[in-house]
Amino acid sequence: EFFGWEMDAQGYSLDDMQVEQVRDLMEDNANLAEHAQNKVSLVQMGMIHRLVLLSKHDIVKVKQNSARASALLSSTPRNHNNFVGSVLDALIGLLQCEDEETCRNTAATIANIATNDEISARIGKLGGIFPLILLLKSSDSSCQGNACHALSRLTTVGENKLSTLSYNGIDFLIPLFVSKHDRVSVLATMVMCNLSSCSSHEHEFVREDLIRELGNIASGDCPVSSKYAIMSLCNLTSMCRVRDHVAREVDLTELFGWMNQESSNTERRVFSTMLVCNLSSVEKHRVEILAAGGLGCLDNIA
Repeated sequence: EFFGWEMDAQGYSLDDMQVEQVRDLMEDNANLAEHAQNKVSLVQMGMIHRLVLLSKHDIVKVKQNSARASALLSSTPRNHNNFVGSVLDALIGLLQCEDEETCRNTAATIANIATNDEISARIGKLGGIFPLILLLKSSDSSCQGNACHALSRLTTVGENKLSTLSYNGIDFLIPLFVSKHDRVSVLATMVMCNLSSCSSHEHEFVREDLIRELGNIASGDCPVSSKYAIMSLCNLTSMCRVRDHVAREVDLTELFGWMNQESSNTERRVFSTMLVCNLSSVEKHRVEILAAGGLGCLDNIA
């Protein structure tokens, strides 16, 4: 019955009674999409085309279930090729609506499908970056996490990095570095790692609060967040204007202390060594490195 209805290009040809039915049927279809064996079948039946049309309705519940179904259907890689063209336009429309639940699930969809530069660039050009940054301000950890996940995929593309920086994305990321939810903290640090490779916008990173928080995470207990924080600092110390801030804010003695530990994560030690290498390109920092016990640490690693 649901797939048999005719709808115009705006999805508004349904009468009031049908809209009520569609609202309920959308919830049923979203529930069906929770099961892995149904996800491909629903897409083959034309589910995504219906979602595109119904996403344009003003009824919040219809939008919510459209976004929820999209998130579930896009979690299967076999369906990713269907999320193109008008489907991407519809997703950006859902992402820009005022309902937080709809935005949260749409962000999850974008995180699922942004698996290559072409799709990521297209989402950025359609205006997907700004609403994701706004979603970072949510008090809901799921919204924060999904937005960070989407941005961690999208900011592998140069233009999306620039857009994130131009919308003051760093301001919204820094509070999430210290989130009590590990998923949010890890993903926020991943986004920062991507942004920190944008050397053409060096001035954006000359800020003590950013360097201080990355330094705290780098020496923290979460190995994944620590790795991405150190990778970020490694990128930043390749920039002349940021290098001094890193040397001032990061506790080098503490850094060398855990680098000496045999149990330290290999990737953390690799990028920490690169960070030290970048700092040592400046004479005054070479003195600081020696004073903090850096020579003995590097000798042990060698």
